[in-house]
Amino acid sequence: NAPPARYGAPGIADASGNLWLFGGGSGTTFSVLNLFYDDLWKYNIASSEWTWVAGDNTTNNNGVYGAMGTPSATNKPGGRVAAAGWIQSLGSDLLVFGGAGYGATGGEGYLQDLWTYNTATGQWAWIYGSNAVNVDGVYGTKGVAAAGNNPGGRYSPVNWMDSKGDLWLLGGHGYPATG
Repeated sequence: NAPPARYGAPGIADASGNLWLFGGGSGTTFSVLNLFYDDLWKYNIASSEWTWVAGDNTTNNNGVYGAMGTPSATNKPGGRVAAAGWIQSLGSDLLVFGGAGYGATGGEGYLQDLWTYNTATGQWAWIYGSNAVNVDGVYGTKGVAAAGNNPGGRYSPVNWMDSKGDLWLLGGHGYPATG
């Protein structure tokens, strides 16, 4: 087993010594000629083996969002490239935000959805953001957390997790508060 060649796929290392690879693209530029993957792979460093874990073996698929916050065996993020990826501090769930690719319907654009993948149950859950593409950000008041705040659709942000388990996201290419 081996994932096809790709670029812009977040690689996420877990506490068990596995590397997780989600999505990514093939082609030469961010354009309609690109192929966007929605597959999830696990590389076991100890055995030097890949496992295809979830997603499709085809490209440019729309996401299946289901009910927000509800894990399901049928849920899956759409194909995308240059998304942000994290592992939760307890090491069991993967988190994926945004990227350029496919939402629930329609064509390609910039995504602002946040997904979690539970490695124990093998299920995706859409947990925040829109299932549409090219959505403006909702900024609220600087320095004040609020349920309605959400970064605009974007790809290629810088991302990290701090020692408290907070997720951080900086920049990228996409949509601010007013397109």
